[in-house]
Amino acid sequence: MPAYLQLNDMKSSFKNLFGKKDKQTENLQLEISGMTCNHCAAGIERMFAGKKGMIAAKVDYPSASGSFSFDPAKISKDEIIDLINQTGSYEVVGEKGDEKKKGGV
Repeated sequence: MPAYLQLNDMKSSFKNLFGKKDKQTENLQLEISGMTCNHCAAGIERMFAGKKGMIAAKVDYPSASGSFSFDPAKISKDEIIDLINQTGSYEVVGEKGDEKKKGGV
Protein backbone atom coordinates (compact mmCIF):
# COMPACT_ATOMS: atom_id res chain seq x y z
CA MET A 1 0.00 0.00 0.00
CA PRO A 2 1.58 3.36 -1.06
CA ALA A 3 2.13 6.04 1.54
CA TYR A 4 0.68 9.43 0.72
CA LEU A 5 1.84 12.67 2.29
CA GLN A 6 -0.56 15.45 2.96
CA LEU A 7 0.32 18.84 1.54
CA ASN A 8 0.85 20.37 5.01
CA ASP A 9 3.25 17.56 5.94
CA MET A 10 5.25 18.24 2.78
CA LYS A 11 5.39 22.00 3.45
CA SER A 12 6.54 21.39 6.99
CA SER A 13 9.22 18.98 5.81
CA PHE A 14 10.57 21.48 3.28
CA LYS A 15 10.62 24.28 5.86
CA ASN A 16 12.59 22.09 8.25
CA LEU A 17 14.92 20.87 5.52
CA PHE A 18 15.77 24.28 4.11
CA GLY A 19 15.59 26.24 7.36
CA LYS A 20 12.77 28.53 6.26
CA LYS A 21 11.22 30.17 9.26
CA ASP A 22 7.61 31.21 9.68
CA LYS A 23 8.45 34.41 11.56
CA GLN A 24 9.36 37.60 9.78
CA THR A 25 12.93 38.85 10.12
CA GLU A 26 14.16 42.36 9.44
CA ASN A 27 17.73 43.57 9.16
CA LEU A 28 18.99 46.94 10.32
CA GLN A 29 22.37 48.53 9.55
CA LEU A 30 23.30 51.40 11.88
CA GLU A 31 26.14 53.90 12.08
CA ILE A 32 27.19 54.22 15.73
CA SER A 33 29.44 56.93 17.19
CA GLY A 34 31.26 56.94 20.52
CA MET A 35 33.06 53.59 20.29
CA THR A 36 36.77 53.78 21.11
CA CYS A 37 37.73 50.11 20.91
CA ASN A 38 36.58 46.56 20.17
CA HIS A 39 35.50 46.21 23.80
CA CYS A 40 32.90 48.94 23.19
CA ALA A 41 31.52 47.00 20.22
CA ALA A 42 31.34 43.81 22.29
CA GLY A 43 29.50 45.70 25.04
CA ILE A 44 26.84 46.89 22.62
CA GLU A 45 26.42 43.33 21.33
CA ARG A 46 25.98 42.08 24.91
CA MET A 47 23.14 44.57 25.47
CA PHE A 48 21.11 42.62 22.91
CA ALA A 49 22.02 39.09 24.06
CA GLY A 50 18.83 37.35 25.16
CA LYS A 51 16.68 40.38 24.31
CA LYS A 52 13.24 39.26 23.19
CA GLY A 53 12.92 39.52 19.42
CA MET A 54 16.64 39.87 18.73
CA ILE A 55 18.04 37.25 16.39
CA ALA A 56 21.57 38.58 15.93
CA ALA A 57 23.63 41.66 16.76
CA LYS A 58 27.07 42.24 15.25
CA VAL A 59 28.86 45.51 16.00
CA ASP A 60 32.15 46.50 14.36
CA TYR A 61 34.36 49.16 15.96
CA PRO A 62 36.62 49.97 12.95
CA SER A 63 33.64 50.71 10.68
CA ALA A 64 31.61 52.31 13.52
CA SER A 65 28.61 50.24 12.51
CA GLY A 66 26.24 47.58 13.70
CA SER A 67 24.11 44.94 11.96
CA PHE A 68 20.98 43.78 13.72
CA SER A 69 18.52 41.03 12.76
CA PHE A 70 15.25 41.04 14.63
CA ASP A 71 11.62 39.98 14.70
CA PRO A 72 9.61 43.20 14.27
CA ALA A 73 6.62 41.63 16.01
CA LYS A 74 8.67 41.50 19.23
CA ILE A 75 11.06 44.46 19.05
CA SER A 76 11.03 47.56 16.89
CA LYS A 77 13.78 49.40 15.04
CA ASP A 78 13.20 52.39 17.34
CA GLU A 79 13.62 50.22 20.44
CA ILE A 80 16.98 48.98 19.14
CA ILE A 81 18.15 52.53 18.43
CA ASP A 82 16.87 53.80 21.80
CA LEU A 83 18.68 51.04 23.69
CA ILE A 84 21.99 52.08 22.12
CA ASN A 85 21.36 55.81 22.66
CA GLN A 86 20.31 55.32 26.31
CA THR A 87 23.85 54.24 27.23
CA GLY A 88 25.00 57.86 27.12
CA SER A 89 28.31 56.71 25.63
CA TYR A 90 27.17 55.63 22.18
CA GLU A 91 24.84 57.27 19.70
CA VAL A 92 23.17 56.05 16.54
CA VAL A 93 24.03 58.74 13.99
CA GLY A 94 22.41 57.15 10.96
CA GLU A 95 21.04 54.15 9.23
CA LYS A 96 23.13 52.66 6.45
CA GLY A 97 21.18 52.44 3.24
CA ASP A 98 19.14 55.60 3.90
CA GLU A 99 20.62 57.23 0.79
CA LYS A 100 18.66 54.74 -1.35
CA LYS A 101 15.39 55.94 0.17
CA LYS A 102 16.11 59.67 -0.32
CA GLY A 103 14.99 61.22 -3.58
CA GLY A 104 13.90 57.91 -5.07
CA VAL A 105 10.59 57.23 -6.67
